[in-house]
Amino acid sequence: MYGRPKLKFYQQICNGCNEPPKYIVALLLHCIGKDALCLYNGMDMSDDRKDPVKIIKRFDEHICGETKELFERYKFNMCDQSFEQYYSTFRNLEKTIGLCNCTKDKLIVDRLILGVSNNWMDKLMDQPKLDLTIAVAICRCAEATENNPRS
Repeated sequence: MYGRPKLKFYQQICNGCNEPPKYIVALLLHCIGKDALCLYNGMDMSDDRKDPVKIIKRFDEHICGETKELFERYKFNMCDQSFEQYYSTFRNLEKTIGLCNCTKDKLIVDRLILGVSNNWMDKLMDQPKLDLTIAVAICRCAEATENNPRS
């Protein structure tokens, strides 16, 4: 992270500082550390790069966004419901946890395998090319069979 305590010290120093914004931005970039500087260099800020207040605001937005994403990933990994609720929850959470398109279906399949009973897991693991469509079909069928056993 960009070192929130360093930024607080920076703000205290600059509150009494009558230097031009260019100087204050340079001081900020000097204080924030290597990782935050890389983050800063990757931010799309256009003219905001000259305004230290806007730079600090962008860092705050970035940190709050990551905290929310972390909480969403926690919820994603802690689901414990029926299969339909479980799958629906994953589909809703996938939009907010920052999964890349190339792996999100694979990660959901992984979570399904980890979240189902051992009997279901065996059926899933027996599939030579398990994708999300097949995993969902197997889990729905297994749940329906469990809920409606033949007499």
